Amino acid sequence: MARRKFFEEGQRPSGLVSEAVFQSWMRCYRQHPDRLRDVAFDPVTPSRVHSTLAHNRGLLQAAQPELETLERSLAGTGVNLLLTDGDGVMLYVSAMQHEVDIPTRHMGRPGSNLAERASGTTAPGIVVATGQACAVMGGEHYFDDLQALHCAAAPIRDVQGNLAGVLDLTAMTQPFGFDALQLAIQ
Repeated sequence: MARRKFFEEGQRPSGLVSEAVFQSWMRCYRQHPDRLRDVAFDPVTPSRVHSTLAHNRGLLQAAQPELETLERSLAGTGVNLLLTDGDGVMLYVSAMQHEVDIPTRHMGRPGSNLAERASGTTAPGIVVATGQACAVMGGEHYFDDLQALHCAAAPIRDVQGNLAGVLDLTAMTQPFGFDALQLAIQ
């Protein structure tokens, strides 16, 4: 109903989606008027992947023990764990637990860009844009071909309080069976 109101009727879907999702739809509509296009999760160039991984070595090293613990906790749930840098470029992704008929095969590698300008409304994209934790469920994703995903993401801040990265939990086959946003925040 929210998608129909916004995309077909041009009305604000008040009370049907969070303000964060609505604002993301507005930003994405200005950048990507064709929400029906395929999302390729185009990776950045190989040199940028190398540079991004090198630049974020400290974040990756600091996060590694927590990522391993979370991966063990999420085993068998169908939920994947993703870590991006502060620009939304993928640094780490757990082994994809499920494949579905969406472009996740491209999403699941370092260098994929999950920021709104590349991937539309996603939880990591909203966190990059706003610095605030959020969840994006199913049809709340901007692009139609991502509606099977359910995402919850939280910011990771450096010692100065700047956005250093984003921790995201993504379910690809069904909604979360637990409070994924709270888990991402903690």
